Amino acid sequence: MVYEMLAHHNWTRPLYMSTTLGGDNQAGLDNYLMLEGLAARVTPFKLGDSGVDTERMYDNFMKKFRYGHIADPKVYVDQTVMRTCYTHRMRFAQLALQLIKEGKRDKALKALEKNANKCCLSVKCPTKCGRSASIRRPVC
Repeated sequence: MVYEMLAHHNWTRPLYMSTTLGGDNQAGLDNYLMLEGLAARVTPFKLGDSGVDTERMYDNFMKKFRYGHIADPKVYVDQTVMRTCYTHRMRFAQLALQLIKEGKRDKALKALEKNANKCCLSVKCPTKCGRSASIRRPVC
């Protein structure tokens, strides 16, 4: 199905794939995916080592994405939300590493600080006995 979409696409508009999909669902297009945040743009050409559009990804994470009240210790975070936060954390790290490779250490530090300030929270985790236990844990 992915190959059929690509065959009829004509590249007039961008085509994106979610980054939450496993590698098995990327139809062997790993070398053609440009990471721009939580989505990867399919390109008609093979990419080099990076595969990260740092300018667009930085803009998305720092200015466009909204993190809500996830850092509020009163907000209950279940396992599904926790996994989403782990995805954010991994993408922030990926962005920071690529920025460092490009010599943009100040931007990398700002991205990591935003991650720490917006996504680290006190999590109330249900215990086996049904009570909640509070722990301080970075989740995204």
